[in-house]
Amino acid sequence: MEALHDTPEAFSASPEDEADLSDADMALRCEPAVPGVTIGAFSGATLIGTACYLPERRAKTRHKATMVAVYLKPAWRKTGVGRAMVEAIIAHARKERVILLCNATMHNLPARRLYHALGFVPYGVERDALIINGQSYDEELLMLDLRQDQPAAE
Repeated sequence: MEALHDTPEAFSASPEDEADLSDADMALRCEPAVPGVTIGAFSGATLIGTACYLPERRAKTRHKATMVAVYLKPAWRKTGVGRAMVEAIIAHARKERVILLCNATMHNLPARRLYHALGFVPYGVERDALIINGQSYDEELLMLDLRQDQPAAE
């Protein structure tokens, strides 16, 4: 809920959508079915960030997965923690040999720069992907193809 309030343009869900979810509902979201995974970043016992890997299940689309719910508390941004979480999701996706998809609102330059630096390439823009309080947000659609064998380390 903190993430939805702090950065509403980063999520398709809104606090109003999520307000009635129970703790059990939220726990289910944090534990997607294998090979799905949720990565948490902690400072001591305090959760400071999340990133989730959600694989496609259908036969025709199981070569793809999506990275969602990437969030880092503002005080921890620009520390490398966000990059480490995204790199962990990429490492997991690489083992699964999938095309990893994600998206970021066009104005979220830090996220887009990070994704581009880690090899994601744009494949489109969804116009009016989100409308929050009457303001429209376009999203850049990104992909990282991890289906190929990786070269051996030298």
